[in-house]
Amino acid sequence: MGKLSNRNRENMGILSGRRQFIWYWVLVSLIAILMMPQAALAQKADNVSETCEIRIGRDGKTWRFSGYVNDLQPRLLFSDVPASDFIRSTRGSCTFDIFNETSYGGRHVTLGTDLSKRIRAGTGGVDGSGDTWRIRSIIITKVTGKQCKIRIGGNGVRMTYYSSRANAAVLSETPAMNRISYIKGSGCKAILFNSSFSSGRSKEKRAFNGPNYDPGFRVRSFSLDGFW
Repeated sequence: MGKLSNRNRENMGILSGRRQFIWYWVLVSLIAILMMPQAALAQKADNVSETCEIRIGRDGKTWRFSGYVNDLQPRLLFSDVPASDFIRSTRGSCTFDIFNETSYGGRHVTLGTDLSKRIRAGTGGVDGSGDTWRIRSIIITKVTGKQCKIRIGGNGVRMTYYSSRANAAVLSETPAMNRISYIKGSGCKAILFNSSFSSGRSKEKRAFNGPNYDPGFRVRSFSLDGFW
């Protein structure tokens, strides 16, 4: 057999390069196809509707405000509710903003879910300091794609807040609380402040699983975030 000409060698090199290019894109396409069901499942899991609920009351009466929330409708708005002194319970993967005026005006705090027992409305509702008021309007907001979790409270009360994969949870006004039962989630941490709107003294606390942690002051605002 004769030797290959330079032109033939070049043609074979081009064909080999094309084959490698084609096989590369075949491999990329297969990986993308395999990943699609997982991505679709994750998106579907985040977009599943669930019920969030808050129960409030006064003088032995109880009113329940609830509904389905999902990515398309992440909020429930209740602009005028019966004047109520107490929060009896909260449930669902949501936060609960309560206001002392109708149409979401006046003073405000954000509550977590799975409230362990009845509390009064206001910044002093957990620690019993007396800084309380009546609820007149409520916003319930879904937390999409939960990542970090903090169980916090005081005076025998606990509630749970979540952060999402997309955004840190920034709670600018909460009831005054000084006991943390745990912080859970990959690389999660909370930055705690003794005043509203992330001001005043602060401490950083990374994920842990008990025993109770006392930051040395009453937490009135905090952020919660992590990484995958």
